[in-house]
Formats: sequence, C-alpha cells, structure tokens
Amino acid sequence: MNWEGQGLGKYGKGLSDIETTGEYVGIGKIARGGLTLFRRRVVDAVTREDYGSWWEEPIFRTVDTGERVFVHDIAGKFWGAVDYIEDYERIMAYVGQQ
Repeated sequence: MNWEGQGLGKYGKGLSDIETTGEYVGIGKIARGGLTLFRRRVVDAVTREDYGSWWEEPIFRTVDTGERVFVHDIAGKFWGAVDYIEDYERIMAYVGQQ
C-alpha cells in the first residue's frame, strides 16, 4: 500500500478543518517494530499515574517526536463509536440492512 501523504500531522479535538487530517475511529495497527516504544510509553504513563488518558495517547505522542503515524482513509465506509445506546442501535440497524 502507498502511504505517501497519509501521515498524521496533528491530533486533538481543537483542530480547525484545515489542520484536520482525519478522525480516529478506534481501530489501530502497531507495526512489530513499534511495539517496544508503544509499551514503554504505556508503562511510563502508568508510572506517572496518568490514568485520565486514552490508550491511543502513546500513539499520538509519537507524532510529537517526529515519527510517522500513518492513517488510512475510510471515507464512504460505515463506522460508529459506541458511547450511548443510540449508537449501538444505529450500528445494529445498519448491520441488519446488510
């Protein structure tokens, strides 16, 4: 797959439309070569008792170090977060249509 131009530039809910390169949908893949660094960052967060962060935070911090975090465009594909019962019902309605 050609990942050119698909790297994550910035992250956060406060980005303008121009700064936004995507929205995280909760699916990630960590290359074998990145597992040690990811694990170290998770352990560091636990050691600092940073329990308010999401699990993706070590991945996002990778961007701050200048390392590449690749993204994949899923425009036009169905996805949904499950935060509320309405989210679950919407997903189940979609699945029922397939």
